[in-house]
Amino acid sequence: MNSRGKVKRVFPGGNTPMGFHSFFDYIIWGDYVRRYIIKGGPGAGKSTFMTGIETHMLDLGFDVVEYRCPTDPDSLDAISIPELGIALLDGTSPHTVDPRNPGITDDIIWLGQYWDDTILAKYREEILQLNKRGARMFKSAYNHLREARVAYDEWRSYAEDDFDEGEYNSVLGKVMVDFFKGYEDLSPRAAHHTHIFATAISGKGVYNYTDCLVEPSHKVYAFSGRPGSGVGRAIGRLARQAEELGLSTQQFHSPIDIDELDILILPHLNRVLVNVNQILGNDNSLLQDRSFETHIDFDDYLKDKNKTVLEFADDMEAAKKRFYHLIDRAVDFISRAREVHGQLERYYIEAMDFDGVNAKREEVLREILRLSEIS
Repeated sequence: MNSRGKVKRVFPGGNTPMGFHSFFDYIIWGDYVRRYIIKGGPGAGKSTFMTGIETHMLDLGFDVVEYRCPTDPDSLDAISIPELGIALLDGTSPHTVDPRNPGITDDIIWLGQYWDDTILAKYREEILQLNKRGARMFKSAYNHLREARVAYDEWRSYAEDDFDEGEYNSVLGKVMVDFFKGYEDLSPRAAHHTHIFATAISGKGVYNYTDCLVEPSHKVYAFSGRPGSGVGRAIGRLARQAEELGLSTQQFHSPIDIDELDILILPHLNRVLVNVNQILGNDNSLLQDRSFETHIDFDDYLKDKNKTVLEFADDMEAAKKRFYHLIDRAVDFISRAREVHGQLERYYIEAMDFDGVNAKREEVLREILRLSEIS
């Protein structure tokens, strides 16, 4: 390999109205070679450990998927090297992960062996109080996200009253014919279905990685429309159809409503279906520089000339404003939780033997190269 590997970014978990939602089980699956589960306190070096190995593998030309932390997108929760069947991930709360096949396909890396207990003991009360304060911030954040979900449900209810089942089925049927064209020519293979987030409600604001996921070679199908017009429902329907046809899928969920999909990727057909008006997208308009195979605006298929939407326009706008206000409040609380985490890190950093951590990382890197038969 000569050229440097490429990076894709996603979120393996999310801050949602139901609390923290984990898709960590989908980071690597099937007959993978090795999954390294890294455990340790805040500031123990888990993210840096993964970054060091990622950099080396990218320099060797391997593509890497970065699984970013939904609370702090500057930090890694996991990486995977799909070509090699290798993954490293943070296995600590709130996304606790345990080995599936200990010592065979899964290893635990315990960074706690590199800290000085006597130093941590000096800060016992401070650490306990900060942990309590951080939990308080997340509790308030999730309360605001639950309220945001209520506002979202009202916002989308007006368009749902104008939903035209017949028009919806007609236009969707035409798209499905083209979207799945050529599937019968694919060689038989086991289908894998990945569930993940492209969007995070984080302590640094709303982050959206949709543009990072769509490759130049992809055929892109775009759906748009206001909440309640049927966009999320339509993407979900095509995802179910893909599963029934035996096609592998990558399904990207909305952190506001886990049952709604924002993106569907069919890797073996090289096709992507995107909601380009995601409510947590970048200014609600994604992939502006891309040409689309098809672009369907579901607002065009609401019945009775949008009777309910027009009649309750002021109420709908009020629900929309309430929704975004509550998202901002949730972000504020998550940001404060992130600051608390930073304070915790300082205590652990003081207690860590990072020379020992770095030596362990080099040991793991050598093992990865050996397992992958890379000289």
